Amino acid sequence: MKTLTTNLANYEYENDILVVRPKSGLVLELEDMIVMLKEAVAFTEGKKYFALIDTSNHVETTVEARNYYSNSEFSKNRYADAFVVTSLPIKIVVNFYLKFNKPAIPSKMFTNKASALEWLLEIKSNSNKPNALMSI
Repeated sequence: MKTLTTNLANYEYENDILVVRPKSGLVLELEDMIVMLKEAVAFTEGKKYFALIDTSNHVETTVEARNYYSNSEFSKNRYADAFVVTSLPIKIVVNFYLKFNKPAIPSKMFTNKASALEWLLEIKSNSNKPNALMSI
């Protein structure tokens, strides 16, 4: 497993799955989101990946950052996003994001890492089948 720690997040990458853990207590602004997405692409060496975003450190994001994340050019670098959420306030924000930002790729919220990883692995196994990602 490959790991990276930056000012904004901790990253782990293995078997096309990138786990992103933003640093505790951050309020991610648009500029921070752009930096994190660039870090992710550089860390995965430009390969398309499945993202598991662990928000258990009580990370907040601005509306502009969420809008950018859902439909930026960086969406082409991800197959799917699994959000691990452990607090009610963040759950409300992520639920709002999923319903109203309508991410460009398959995206789902989970309460634990194991379920999120299972979902990503299911998508990954189906991605070898023609048009599998189009139906998710």
